[in-house]
Parts: sequence; C-alpha cells; structure tokens
Amino acid sequence: MSKIKYSSVLQPNHSNSSISSFEQVPPLTVCKLDNSDHDNLSLLLKLTDECCVAIRQAIKLGYVIRMHIRKQEAQIEIIGREANPTIFKCTLQNQTETDSIRYDPKENNYTNVGSAIKTKLQVQATSKAFTDLKEKTQKLVEAEQQKKAKDMPKSQKASDSQRQMKTHNSFLAKYATKRTHSPSPNLTNRLTNPSSVPIKQRKQAEEATKLLPKKTVVSQSKERVEPHGFKELAKVETLSKETIKTETSPKKDLFYIPKRKALQSAPSISPASTATSTPKTISPPIVRPPSVESTLQHSSSCSPEDSFGSMTIPTKPSRDWSREFTVILNQDEAKRYHNIFKNEYAEYRRCYDDLTHVAQDFLALKSTMDKANDAIECQMVVKRIREKFTSLQNDQQFMLKRQRHTDLHAKLNAIKKALEEWNKREENDLY
Repeated sequence: MSKIKYSSVLQPNHSNSSISSFEQVPPLTVCKLDNSDHDNLSLLLKLTDECCVAIRQAIKLGYVIRMHIRKQEAQIEIIGREANPTIFKCTLQNQTETDSIRYDPKENNYTNVGSAIKTKLQVQATSKAFTDLKEKTQKLVEAEQQKKAKDMPKSQKASDSQRQMKTHNSFLAKYATKRTHSPSPNLTNRLTNPSSVPIKQRKQAEEATKLLPKKTVVSQSKERVEPHGFKELAKVETLSKETIKTETSPKKDLFYIPKRKALQSAPSISPASTATSTPKTISPPIVRPPSVESTLQHSSSCSPEDSFGSMTIPTKPSRDWSREFTVILNQDEAKRYHNIFKNEYAEYRRCYDDLTHVAQDFLALKSTMDKANDAIECQMVVKRIREKFTSLQNDQQFMLKRQRHTDLHAKLNAIKKALEEWNKREENDLY
C-alpha cells in the first residue's frame, strides 16, 4: 500500500479538488490545488494497488483527477477519454493531529497548514480485489482441509465410523423396544377367554362383520386375528357401519362436474404446426400461394380430446361438407377450392384464437381447483367454473361463433382432402 500526505483547499462536506501533474514533479505529488479561498484541510490517503496504478496512469496521460469530500465518504474520480469516469470510494477515519505542509508551485514555497481538521482517507477494495481475496481464501481453506484429512490417523477414522454405528444401533434398539412390548394382561385374558366379552357386544360385532364386503381392510384384519379379541371392538363396529354406508350409497366426488357444465376444448389446428409445416410440391399448372399450402399441411382432421375434453359439450357441423366438396375433376375446380380455402381460413383462425383463449381460462380454473388446500376453496373454484360456463352458454354471439368454428373446421378439412387427392393424381400422371 502506498501512503502519501497532501493538503488541499476544499469546500465543507462537498468539494471538487483536482489533482494534475507537471513533468518535473515526481508521481503522486500534489501540484495544483483549487478552491484556495476556503479553509485548508489536511488529509492522509491510503491507496490500494489498483487505485495507485490508476492514479499514476492518469498523471502520465494528463487526465484530470478530482476528489469529492462529503460527511462520511470521499471519492477519487479519474476523468479520462471514456464517457464514464473511474471512481474509487474512500472512508473517513479520525487520527491524531499532526502538522502538515502545503507546497505552492507558483510561489515556490511551503506553507504550514496546521492542525485545524485532521481526517484519514482509506480507499475501499474494489470488486476485483474482493474476488481475488475470496479465491485466495477458498484455496487456503481447501488446502487446510486436505492437510487435516491426510494427517488424521487411520485409528481415528475407524473410531468415528464405530461411533456412528453405535448411535444408529441404539436408535434401532429403542425403536424395537417400543414395538415389542408385552401385551396388557386384560388383552391377553380376552384373547384366551372369549367368554369374558359381553354377549351383547359379541352379537353386534358378528352382525356387523357379516355385512362387510370380503375385500375390505376391516375384513382382512378380521381374518388375521381371532374374533372377539380386540379391546376396541366398538371401533370396529363403527368402521364397519361407515364402510357399509360408503358401499351402498352413491359416490359423491368433490371434484365431479357434470358434462353439461363445461366448454369444448380448443380445436386441433394449432398455430405452432403452421410455422413448422413443410410445403408440398404440386403440379405446375396450379398456382398455389405459400400461405394456403402451409395451412393445407397443418390443418388435420380432428385430434383426440385432451384431459379437459371430457367436461365439454360436443358440437356438430350444420351440414355434411364432404358432399359439397367432392372429387376435383379439373384444374379450374382445383383453383376454386384453393380460393375458398384461402378466403375462409382467416375467419377460421379468428374463431380458433377466441375459443383457445376461453379454453385456457377454463384450464387455469381447473388447475386452481386441483391445487386447492381445502374443500371450501375447491367448492368456490367449482362455483366460478359453473358461473363462467353459464354466462358463455347464454351468450348468443359466443355460441354462434362456436358453431361457425365447427362448420369452418369441417369445411376446410373436406377441401384439404379433395386437394390432396388431386395432387396425388397429378403426380401419378406426371410419372
């Protein structure tokens, strides 16, 4: 670390003292002081190696060096050719008062500054210095650990392993003693002497166990032990009654939603398949736009319904479009099919986007319902789903759009099949 003393004339709490250099003066020597109309201030700088190198380089290149003094902090600012200056932060520390001397290059004399205000500036470490120090410390710690591991005798390692085994075995022994305790004399007496159980309680247990299904937890436990042997026979009776109720009564699932209370899922044609589809080569007489060709490739017939499809109400096309768009006989008819597909595909995509947005809302509600913490929260989400579905079902415009989407999907699918058959025939004729 380099230490230098200098005296500067600064404004209280915020000053802009600049440090420059002359050729005849050694490096890190104060050659010029600004703001000389104010009181003098004597400072002690303790610089890091990085800050010292930056100051020497700035003096060599003739850059401006400024120091800003505030209440609890000071900054050394080096202004070079770059847009942003280089800044080093300092902390102020009190020290014992000493006399300081200021050199005036114009008058070529020295002036005693005195001990009016004494402050020590210490430049804080930069990020680079912190990183280097952290790496060195980590390497030293790793080396120390490796050294300790090598120096540790084998006998100590064996004793450590034995100590771990003892603690593990003691835990298992405690657990075994808890699980293998002797039964109480009352329970042993009832197991060996069934007549000690009251007759009324025995009859109730027999009637309850007769009605139990064969494949239940209670019946399996009953087969493994002798009857009338448990002290908690009343609990068995209660469990059997609850089991009979669950077997005979209809199941009421908390997450069950009737099929009429949901919406149809999104159609099979997805925008992602449009972007990744490969155009198919066609016969030269037919001019087919790339957008139409791409849509023909990605518009499949019908994809299987997703997990949300079981909660939807299916819709059917208003007519059989395969009868209207039959086999293509000539090139003019093929061009007409292409034009119909191109003109109506934009409307189909708009309907698809709207329905996809609605389907995503329902999927989000379903996800919220699956993540519900308790039954009350789940019922609230189910209520929101039913209210949203009811509002959409009563929305005449939405229902018309849904029916229009189904018709366009079937119509474009029929056109696509007819064009594919025409392409195959044209390719066979060429070869």
